[in-house]
Amino acid sequence: MSANDLVLVDALIEDARSSAAPDQSAQEFFDTFALTNALKNFDLSYEELASGDVDGGGDGGFDAIFAWIDGTLVDDETDGASIRKGADIELVVAQIKHATTFQGNSVDKFIVNLPRLLDLSVPLSNLENEFNAEVIAAIGDFRRVYEQGATKFPRLRIRCLYLSRSPGPPHPDVAAKGDQVVTVLGALFDGVDAQFEFVGARDLVELAREQAETVLKLTVEEAMSSANGGTVALVRLDRLVDFVTDNSGGLRMFLFESNVRDYQGTVEVNRGIAATLSEPGDEDFWWLNNGIVIVSTDTSQAGKTISIKDPEIVNGLQTTMEVYAFARDAESLAEDDRLVLVRVVPYSTDEGRARIIRATNSQTKISHASLRATDPIQRDIEDHLRHHQIYYDRRKNEHKNAGRPISSIVSITYLSQALAALVRRQPDFARARPSTLVKNDETYTELFSADYPIDIYLKAIRIQRRVDEFLSGHVDFSGAAARNNVRFHVSMVAASLGCEKSVPNSGDIAGLDLSVLSDVVFQKSLDLVIDGREKLKGSNFALASDDQVAKSSDLLPILESLLTEELAN
Repeated sequence: MSANDLVLVDALIEDARSSAAPDQSAQEFFDTFALTNALKNFDLSYEELASGDVDGGGDGGFDAIFAWIDGTLVDDETDGASIRKGADIELVVAQIKHATTFQGNSVDKFIVNLPRLLDLSVPLSNLENEFNAEVIAAIGDFRRVYEQGATKFPRLRIRCLYLSRSPGPPHPDVAAKGDQVVTVLGALFDGVDAQFEFVGARDLVELAREQAETVLKLTVEEAMSSANGGTVALVRLDRLVDFVTDNSGGLRMFLFESNVRDYQGTVEVNRGIAATLSEPGDEDFWWLNNGIVIVSTDTSQAGKTISIKDPEIVNGLQTTMEVYAFARDAESLAEDDRLVLVRVVPYSTDEGRARIIRATNSQTKISHASLRATDPIQRDIEDHLRHHQIYYDRRKNEHKNAGRPISSIVSITYLSQALAALVRRQPDFARARPSTLVKNDETYTELFSADYPIDIYLKAIRIQRRVDEFLSGHVDFSGAAARNNVRFHVSMVAASLGCEKSVPNSGDIAGLDLSVLSDVVFQKSLDLVIDGREKLKGSNFALASDDQVAKSSDLLPILESLLTEELAN
């Protein structure tokens, strides 16, 4: 059977590769296939998967590193100080080999290098000469949020993944090395849930067969339904936890994609919910809580079970997270008969879905950006880009799940960063605060305006992608961290050179003939950016690193001065 597993997994890889990345070889695509399935519960987009890529010289033997707080992916904007008490922090470190065996020397890299990276007593700056910038950045983000949240006593889980096409289990000697990794991590972090997982051909076949669940069942105590299918129900706390978690006890994060508020941590409201749960009085929980709203494309009820198709929790994220946290702390909810109010609301169009989200979140101000996926301008952009064979992922992973090619999918965040660099001429902001671009109402409306020529969105994507391709082929910028520190500045400068204006407007960029943007122009743009950041470093010793320079607004006037000189020649 083990030989059959290898045949099956190779067939699955080929099917996925042919639709998602036909220009890649099966070996090149294996990393994406293996990580997509091993981390399926986190529902990562292709862009998010790429953000964890640390492969390259100085990677310490690791190919990908990710961290999450309560299921939310950690990046350099994540504030660990605002996490809830007892939050779940998860670190995943992966090594991916296309080989058909598990090798002991690969596990040795975990034993030797991971403890050094995770030893909080050793500054990461001491390791910069041994590990590449991507590894340092990824581990640095984890360290920062873990240390910031230390006073909240978070639960720490570290998963070490060794992914391969091995048709059989590891040799006992190799498996023993995996146990050694767990022991070493346990000595570093008191109470850590450390795991070493060998994921081979059979595991990948089974993971790939697990399709994203489109119908979930919710068990209720009492329910009342209307003629159009809407349901108001009272649900036991343990049944709610069952609904929002998978078989391994992890949160089904796809349920929360449309919730307009991120989890707000230890704000007053959440402290109140937590207190109500942990200190029950004579009142039932649902008397003191507004409850949860789930939208669905279809529902049906049989007895006390409601089948919900394409469920999304659009209101009640704070309540759900606090109930989930309470369940993790409680020895058992089996004897807890308290109830929570749940409304299941059907919709047939995206416009109807948007109206439900607005109405159920009307108790506090919600930014327009939070509802961006259904804004008219986003629909216009989607239609325009589709005409040019670009799939706009305004609803996360819609096109990934539909099997669209990776190279044809563009996220709202990617477009926002390109617009920030090209239209607002704030490459530093695009580099430093990518999530803020779409969360902040004022910034969002400046980036996405019906007053702009519709072609600006297409041109912004194509310019940024061509810059990214150029930098990827440059020997000094093959690493993601190095590229990130220049890519938006290079786009801004290249657009100015292409338009022959030091400060082109949206109309200039929308009308730009992209054929003028040759590799010669991109190289000249890169040279100007490098020259500019060296000038800034020379004038301000506080901005010592390329990362700090890239995030500084002080670089912009220097670049504009260099541009003016270049265009005058």
